[in-house]
Formats: sequence, structure tokens, C-alpha cells
Amino acid sequence: MSDELWAWSATRLAAAIAAREVSAQEALTASFERIDAVNPTINAMVDVYRDEATAAAKATDDYLAAGFSLGPLGGVPVAIKDNTHSVGHPATNGIPAHADELSTADDPVVSHLRRGGANVIGRTNLPPWCWQWFSTNELFGTTLNPRNHDLTPGGSSGGAGAAVASGFVTIAQGNDIAGSIRYPAYANGVVGLRPTIGAVPGNDPSPEDKPLANQLFATQGPLARSVDDVRLAFEVMRGYSARDAVTVPAIDMPAGAKRVAVYRGTEIAPLNAAVSQALDASITALTAAGYVVEEIETDLFQQMFELEELLALQEFIQSGSSHLDEGGEILRNGLEGHRAVVEQFFGSGYTMTLGDYTQALARRGTVIRGLQALQERYPLILTPASAELPYLQDEDQHASLDRKREMVLAAWPMCTTPAVGFPGLVVPTDVVGAGVPLGVQLISRRFAENDLFTAGAALENVFGEVPVA
Repeated sequence: MSDELWAWSATRLAAAIAAREVSAQEALTASFERIDAVNPTINAMVDVYRDEATAAAKATDDYLAAGFSLGPLGGVPVAIKDNTHSVGHPATNGIPAHADELSTADDPVVSHLRRGGANVIGRTNLPPWCWQWFSTNELFGTTLNPRNHDLTPGGSSGGAGAAVASGFVTIAQGNDIAGSIRYPAYANGVVGLRPTIGAVPGNDPSPEDKPLANQLFATQGPLARSVDDVRLAFEVMRGYSARDAVTVPAIDMPAGAKRVAVYRGTEIAPLNAAVSQALDASITALTAAGYVVEEIETDLFQQMFELEELLALQEFIQSGSSHLDEGGEILRNGLEGHRAVVEQFFGSGYTMTLGDYTQALARRGTVIRGLQALQERYPLILTPASAELPYLQDEDQHASLDRKREMVLAAWPMCTTPAVGFPGLVVPTDVVGAGVPLGVQLISRRFAENDLFTAGAALENVFGEVPVA
């Protein structure tokens, strides 16, 4: 692995800057040089805050020279997603009509990153309105997967995953309502954390009322190349904000979980052979680390999948007409697979009624109790991150309807836990498929991220940290 500054971990870089072994300005220059060399090819960064970030790096170095200490990410370059607000810049969601709308304030998660000393250096690409596992839009074009240009970099935080995998930044912020952090982590071979709902404050200072699914299912979180860096970023990002309706002060469930349930989900979608191999390798690694690992059968994930399709996707399709119009053909094509899955679950021509919606909200509590009961015995659950290898680039735009339905079903691990607000961590293994180190997903109890980090580190100790693409 390269020992260039852009290839360092955030943990190492922050320590070196704090000790004045490396300056924040040197770290930033290394990031800029890496972006200039690689971004013209992969298009992960859609805006680089050159003047602003340069001034912030100099201020950091001046602050250290004066004898002051920094936050945990002092001087470390990070990127934010292009649906996240940073003052004086747009947050376009990939929509041309919003390209010139400048944000008047930082979102809470950006404020927390800055408070932790991070240098926010720019924004990363995404699909229109963030409802796809791809990262192509009419405003900025297509982001390529740096490990294999024929594959999607994932979405909706695909630019974030590609930027981390390429060494543009050590940490990138994303958000996740149906896999938008975890799937790009899987597709790019990096680590991605979807925290518990409420642990990290949300985005969007818009005066518009946010749909209930966005309040209860969507969360901010980090992508990085190591579990330690994800842990560090999470500690900086999390905490209460009065601007978020569900955020809470930092909560840590007692750590120390040592029992793991394995759920393969083959009744939902068949597993690719390499995906199954990655899962088996993870079972072996966790067992060697002292975990008790047992295979289970359960219908809870099918129930969570149905709730996600009803309460998040159907709500958006039926109430987000203006967003659908702005997203154009890219978004409409991307949602066709979800429509097909809903019809498979609930019947041809299905349209959600108010009664269905309220019943689904009530069932959500029952499913949460069921998952909590399962986690009394198995505090950790190991699943695939996807039943398939990362999809082909922009496959959702031209595939048949049957294939689009298969793609949504294959992404069931992404479309289950958001509906109930539980955290998940995707960690790469040493099993490579189509050039990508294939990841697996760990799910913990709510506010038990420390159990995720411990188990994730156990996997990383066996498989090693992934190299820069």
C-alpha cells in the first residue's frame, strides 16, 4: 500500500497533525493532488472547496503553533455528500434546478465535523434525490467505480464511497435510508456505518415538512477504509442537535456481545457463490475470534423488507411527485424495480391505501419487538451486504423489468433494518468478486455501535485493511 499522505488513515493522519509531524496544509495538498490526478476519470467529487479548505488548513496549523489542541479529526480532509448543506455552497441532490441555491447554514452533521476539527473540502456525487444504488444524474454525470469501471460505485452515497476508495479523503459523510451508505461501501470495497436512528443528527434545514420515513428511517454516517476510522468519524458526527426531530445525546449500550446469528436470506434472493464465500469466511473469522456463531431461519427480514417498501418507497412514489418530476427519466427508471417488488409482495397493480399505511406503521412496532427479542439471544446478526456482486454501471436504466425486480430483491440486506432504525456496518473481506473486496453486513442492537466496531475489527484483523484503489 502507498505511504503517500492521501493513503494514510484518518487516525494516523490526525495524530501526526496533532503532534506537528505533518501539517494540515500538507495533508490538504496531498488530497488535492490525488483528486486532480484521479477525479477527472471517476467523477466522485462534484465540487472542491479549494480556497475555503486551504484557509481552514492554515488556520489549523496556526492554532497548533499557538499551543492549542484540536478535535479528534483536527486537520483531516473529509468530504460531504451533495444533499448535505454547507454554508455558502449548494446541496443540489443532483438536480439542475437546484445548482445555484446556496446553503445559508451548515447541516448539524457538518457542524459536528467542523467542531471535531475536520476540514470539509468538498461534495460528492449521487443519483437524483438519492433513491438509487447508482450515482448518475443530469447535473454532474456518472461516477465510476474506481476498482472496476464496469460496475456501479453504489448509491446513493456512491461518490462518497468512490472518493474514499480512491484516497481523495480518508472519511466521507453519507446518508442511508435504504442502503445509501452500506451499498457504496460494499460496491467500492470500503467500510460503511449506518448508525442507529437518532445517534447522528440529520440534514436538510428546509422549512418543508419531512416525510415520516425520512424522519424515522434516514440517518447520517461515515464511510472510510478502516473500522477504526469509521469509529472515529462516528464519535465526531454523533450527538444531540435541536434541529433534528429524533436525535438524542450520545448513548452507548453495554458492549461485549459474543453471540452472532447468521441469516443468509436465500428465501428472498439466491446468493452469488462469491457472496456466499465471503459470508463463510466471515463466520470462520468470527469463530476464531471467540464469537459463538449460529445459523438461523427467521421471517423478520422479509417483514422488514415489506415495511421498507411500503413506508419509504411507496410513500415517496405517492407523495413525492415534484421530486419525481425533477429526477426525470433517471429516477423514474431507477424506481421501476421497486414497483415490481411491491407488486410481487402485494399483488399486481397494487396502490397503497391510507389503511395499509397506518397498519404498516402499527406492524413496525411488532417487528421491532421481534428483532429485539431475537437479539436478546444474538446481539449481533451477520448477513450478506447484497445477494449479488455490485451491479453493472447504470444497470437500473436499461435492464428488463424482471431484472430490475431481481436487483431490488438482491439488495434486501440494505432494505430491511432502515425500516426499524437499527444500525449496520459493512466490512470488506478478502474474497474478491469482479475486482472488489466483497463486504458483509453486521447488525447490532440499537445504540450498540461499539459491538459493531469490535466485531468489525475482528474481521479486519483477519482480512486486513483494504488498499486504496
